[in-house]
Amino acid sequence: MTLVPLAFFYEWNGLTRRSITGKLSENLRKLSSANDTGQTLLESIQTVADTSTGKLADEFEVMYAKVNYGMSLREAMVEFNNKYHIPRLARTIKLIAEAQEASSQITDVLSTAAQSSENQDDIERERKSRTRMQVAIILMTYLTLLAVMAILKVQFLDTMAGMGGGGGSAGGLSFGASIDTQLLSLLFLHAVTLQAVLSGFISGYIRDAQIISGVKFVVILQTLALAVWVVVV
Repeated sequence: MTLVPLAFFYEWNGLTRRSITGKLSENLRKLSSANDTGQTLLESIQTVADTSTGKLADEFEVMYAKVNYGMSLREAMVEFNNKYHIPRLARTIKLIAEAQEASSQITDVLSTAAQSSENQDDIERERKSRTRMQVAIILMTYLTLLAVMAILKVQFLDTMAGMGGGGGSAGGLSFGASIDTQLLSLLFLHAVTLQAVLSGFISGYIRDAQIISGVKFVVILQTLALAVWVVVV
């Protein structure tokens, strides 16, 4: 319950950022093509806004409207950049803003920015592809541990509790009388909970190189552990 809001807002923020970077390379290519036809950068931005869809196209439309209301193009671009705080976007905006101050025909600069963005996309896809198996191994290891703990709870602790209740050793003492099965069950639950936290944060760090990215994994794994324990108890 504590981590769900954090996971929700972090993923929402990530989704918003991805809506910008997802079509950044494509729209930069369109800007370059429009600018190559003789249009100014501002006219190219309007063209891309009119012919594209998505969050980035909407931001281009807002940028064009701000310039029409008297704001300089550089200021409009800086405001757009500061709204999202994305490093790769900041580098691109800075490059374009400095280039457009020298000339409105910056086709080569836009092409270079598009190529750089495409390279970044390729690197990101390759990194996630390489880490997918590692994350899967961590999650499968946790699920195996959870299954083992659940089996121990059902097959071992419950059996011991039954023997303790039936009373049946030679000396009149129950074999399981001295074992606190409720405490052991609680310790098993704590073990799988701690393992869920560790597995979740490690998976998030491996996948996105950010600890906070693992919050969603922690929430899912802890919910699964709680659901299993509700069933077995």
